[in-house]
Amino acid sequence: MDIAQVSTGLSQMNMSSQVNIKVAKMGLDLAQQTGNQITEMVKSLDIPANPQVGSVVDVRL
Repeated sequence: MDIAQVSTGLSQMNMSSQVNIKVAKMGLDLAQQTGNQITEMVKSLDIPANPQVGSVVDVRL
């Protein structure tokens, strides 16, 4: 094996690793943003003062 081939192979492996890390970071950032948006959406929901009201429905036939 010559040194040029080894050098090229190592360089390609390094580049591949860097790309994989960047893609993983992008996925993590997206998941974090989505989680923050869901948290804000849940906080904005109107929660009734008495959560027991309306939980039971009486039905007569």
